[in-house]
Amino acid sequence: MGAISDVKSAYLNQTGFLIPLDRSRIKGIAVKGSASAGQIDLFSTSVAPTAGTYGQSGTTITVTSNGHGLSTGDVIGIAYSAGTGGTATCGNIAVTVTDANVFTITCINSVNITAGANCRFVKDGGEWLMTFTLAANDIYNNYFEIPGAGVLAKNKVHATMTNVTAATAFYA
Repeated sequence: MGAISDVKSAYLNQTGFLIPLDRSRIKGIAVKGSASAGQIDLFSTSVAPTAGTYGQSGTTITVTSNGHGLSTGDVIGIAYSAGTGGTATCGNIAVTVTDANVFTITCINSVNITAGANCRFVKDGGEWLMTFTLAANDIYNNYFEIPGAGVLAKNKVHATMTNVTAATAFYA
């Protein structure tokens, strides 16, 4: 008798929910880029990520997102697009609220990034899972295998796609 597999797949060609289950393990993901450099961010969340902009000075990341609704100490999952000076370190981290539209994060890496680059975050128990970037003109199906049992998503999986034309996730 051959091996039995419980791995399923889900396809998406634009930003949206990729895996509809409230709990899954991502085993791998195939992504296809475009003529421009691309990025795909995966979040475990029941709502779409909130958009913002950021800048970084040393280890302090300052995020602006109108009416963010956060409180100091809240843990968010956040992913960053490249800005002038680099890209901040994505992850799940506590915030310090400055006002209703601005919060800061202390980053493990020190870098200077000009304010205005894009970011996305989830709150209320949502988590950043992973980010993959693609070079310009990488129009091939790139497969990223997740080792071991895969990455656990405790909620639905949302994919934010920038200059990515297709994504297929393999999950159990």
